[in-house]
Amino acid sequence: MESAPPSRACSFVQIGVLDAGNFKGAAEVENLKRHIDAGNQRYVDYMRSRGFQAQAFSAVGHDVVEKAVDIAPDILARLAACLIDYAESGACCRR
Repeated sequence: MESAPPSRACSFVQIGVLDAGNFKGAAEVENLKRHIDAGNQRYVDYMRSRGFQAQAFSAVGHDVVEKAVDIAPDILARLAACLIDYAESGACCRR
């Protein structure tokens, strides 16, 4: 993904929670993953249609915090340059 000004880039993170009472088997888990990915893709498509760069990250698990920690390195790896550029530009400090 090429670099864009921070104000023109969006990232979406969504974590699906598996509830043992509602999810009976691997097929239900796959359905939840597809549902989350489709929802994320709608947001990404919407933002891109308005000239923004956009990407989405998702995970599914029993513990939201655990899944957030699991996907954080991937998010940081993909966004680290943007965050550093943003901080160095001083844009994050402007009001």
